[in-house]
Amino acid sequence: MPCFKAVVSNLTELRELHLDYVSINSVVPRSLANLSSLTSLRLTQTNLLGNWPVDILNSPNLTTVSLSRSQLFGELPSSVNISMLSKLTDFDVGDNNLSGEIPSWLFALSSIRFLDLSENQFTSVSEFVVNSTSLLDFRLDDNRIQAIPNSVFDLLNLETFSLSHNSLSSS
Repeated sequence: MPCFKAVVSNLTELRELHLDYVSINSVVPRSLANLSSLTSLRLTQTNLLGNWPVDILNSPNLTTVSLSRSQLFGELPSSVNISMLSKLTDFDVGDNNLSGEIPSWLFALSSIRFLDLSENQFTSVSEFVVNSTSLLDFRLDDNRIQAIPNSVFDLLNLETFSLSHNSLSSS
C-alpha cells in the first residue's frame, strides 16, 4: 500500500478526500496544501500525528475540514487569510490534543455553520466580532475553558452551544 504522503502528492486534482477510520498512522503531509481543488477533507480517526497542519487552511475551495479523533496537538494559528476560507461551512477538530486560545478568525468565517472544538485542551476563546450569522452548532465540551467572551452571546442564530465539562467560573 502506498504511503499517505505519496497518495496526496500525486492526486493534485482531487476534490474530496474521505479516509475516515483508515489507520494512516502518519504525520499530516504538507502536500495537502497543494490540493487547491479540494472541497472536502475528512480524515476522522485516522491516527494522524503531530502539530496542527496549518497549510491545510490555504485551500480556497474547502467547505469541510474534519480531522477529529486523531493525535494532533499544538495550537490553531492565531491568524489566517480569511478569504481563502470563504466557502468553509464545517470545521471539526474535536477529540485531539489541540491547546491554547481558540482564535477569533473562526468566527469571522462568513459561511461557517458547524464548529466542533470539543475534547481538546483549549483554555480560552478569543474575544471576537461576529461576522457570521450562519453558525448554528458550536461545540466546546471537554476542554479547559475558564471563561467565554460576551461576543458568544452575539451569535444570534446559534441552535446548539455545548460547553459541558470545562472549568468555567461564575465571575
